[in-house]
Amino acid sequence: MAKLTNTFESDLNLVNYINQKIPATYLKEIITHLKQVGEKACNEWLTWSDDSEKNIPVLTQYDPWGRRIDQISNSQSWKNLERAAATEGIVATAYERKQGEFSRVYQMALLYLYSPSSAFFSCPLAMTDGAARAI
Repeated sequence: MAKLTNTFESDLNLVNYINQKIPATYLKEIITHLKQVGEKACNEWLTWSDDSEKNIPVLTQYDPWGRRIDQISNSQSWKNLERAAATEGIVATAYERKQGEFSRVYQMALLYLYSPSSAFFSCPLAMTDGAARAI
């Protein structure tokens, strides 16, 4: 089986799109970050995703004394994916507006690279983004 390589660098359509849509003033910074994200997506994020899907969340409805607690326990890998999304600015990039009107394109590229290696953590990110946008 072939090893997955940097998901940004290997996606020529995405690379070409970013090169066409993002002005030179922002391009170097964005490309550098997208390369880093693409490398994480095919390495540690993919490992965490695999572990998260093997160790699905567990709902504990009651404590040992029969009291309702409704506690959900997630794997450490799921928590790592959550932290990675925050660290990489998967949602925040669009709202910080450091790249002006191109911030949303940049955010789309980050989410596009993150999503396949996120064990569907991209779903709550999309909901957060939608709620923030609506507010």
